Amino acid sequence: MTIGKILGYPAIVLVVLTALATAYLVFSDKETAHPNIRVENATIRPPAPGQTTAAAYFDIVNDGGANELLSAASPISQKVELHTHLHEDGMMKMRMVKSVKVLPKQTTKFERGGLHVMLFNADIQAGAKQIPLTLTFARPPVYVPARKDAGGKKINVPEIYTITVLADVEG
Repeated sequence: MTIGKILGYPAIVLVVLTALATAYLVFSDKETAHPNIRVENATIRPPAPGQTTAAAYFDIVNDGGANELLSAASPISQKVELHTHLHEDGMMKMRMVKSVKVLPKQTTKFERGGLHVMLFNADIQAGAKQIPLTLTFARPPVYVPARKDAGGKKINVPEIYTITVLADVEG
């Protein structure tokens, strides 16, 4: 086998991959390239009597490209975590997750027995009807071009954004 034949195959693969990447950039659906997220059906279940942990449930509706939920926050709790339920050794167990993938063109449900948000030492005032819940996502809904400082040097702009919803208090 000659060197030309050995190097020919990687070169062909490189050309094909470059053509595919170019086609994707030129012809991709601009509306789905970036997330288009809204949060619906947000509720908070107050702590049970004698307990201090509340839970939040909601639907993340994504009409655009992929994203990732990184965290949640609320003024009623200093410690808020993303959680899921797992079946492990015949038992239902709750586990913290670092983030949740939000797939394109899909709804990600946070519900009892599945993904949910835990609010520890929750301080829900008597008679409260709604509570703010802020969700932080990895990608903004639109392209953010790189910014430059006065000297023309590129400034790194974090690609995160938040959505704050008013969650209805159950009960």
